[in-house]
Amino acid sequence: MPHILSNEEKERLFSAREVKSDDVNAVLKDCMDKIKSSKLGMSILQGANYKEVTDKASYNAAVARHEYAVEKVYVGIAGNVKGGHCGLIAAQDDDKTYENARGEVYLNEDFVRYCINSLGKEKGTIYLTNLICHEFTHGNQRKFMNNVVENSKSRPPMPSKFQSQQKISYEEFKAQEEGWARMILTEADAMASGLTVMKELSE
Repeated sequence: MPHILSNEEKERLFSAREVKSDDVNAVLKDCMDKIKSSKLGMSILQGANYKEVTDKASYNAAVARHEYAVEKVYVGIAGNVKGGHCGLIAAQDDDKTYENARGEVYLNEDFVRYCINSLGKEKGTIYLTNLICHEFTHGNQRKFMNNVVENSKSRPPMPSKFQSQQKISYEEFKAQEEGWARMILTEADAMASGLTVMKELSE
């Protein structure tokens, strides 16, 4: 029988991965305000069952059905993905218990700072708004997928492990080709939605 964490235990474990710095969280707020000001942006958030914009009954019903729902979008400790990630994430590593996981959109702290420092606050925020739309569109896609619980991407990087996972033989690539094709299509779909929101905002 799996151990079901209390809400307090889950909150403590998830909170430990979140960056508390006011500057990056102000950027995230600006990005989310831009998305919410767009009709398409709001549709993307609602389509991912985002807790903040979905009525409580609908959100709870989606979670009870094990339908993908985004509980939190946050800037987290720089981890193993460069920009961001949308997934069903475990509160504790290697715990596959659905009740101990949450749907989330994660942004890598280092990437947020890199964008703002490289592009300036205004353009960097626009770029990151596009990325967030991209990740929430994956949340829309995940509603129609069998989501397995994953470990968090918000963690110090483990380069040797990450690099070893990237090296595959040609035979392995051919065996995975259909999966790669599907992944490319889902990435293209998610990228297009973010750009369309930007167009709607004339930015």
